[in-house]
Amino acid sequence: MASTVGLGLSFLVSSALVQLGTAPRVLPYLVLLVLFTAAFVGVYLMPEPVPKRSPLRLTPQRPTVPAGIRHRFLLASLAVIGSWSLGSLFFSLGPGLSAQLFRTSSVIVAGTGAVALPGALSQISSAALPRGSARPQARPPWRPGRC
Repeated sequence: MASTVGLGLSFLVSSALVQLGTAPRVLPYLVLLVLFTAAFVGVYLMPEPVPKRSPLRLTPQRPTVPAGIRHRFLLASLAVIGSWSLGSLFFSLGPGLSAQLFRTSSVIVAGTGAVALPGALSQISSAALPRGSARPQARPPWRPGRC
């Protein structure tokens, strides 16, 4: 949820900065630089939660996946990579498509359309599904009565 809201807000804020700002190719990056600087300063000034500091020792470990779930892990990884790739393709082409659909040269309208179109398309496509089939079924992680 947070990543979706962040993506939507970044579209809207950056398109507003491009449309209304004085340097449209520089201003969004300056805003990002200020936000990253504020985050870096905040992290630097945070109190250290570890009372005793020891010297940094890095021991590289090779990432492994248990043999029993490698096939499922591979399929899930491909699904995640595919969905993020498709999303990034849409977000790169979405503003141009929405500008054409709305017949406007306004960057704010194009950015708003690029955020609103995926939501509208998902609502339209999920309307054809039987009611309740798109929601995952909640199951308790334990069996009732067995603690």
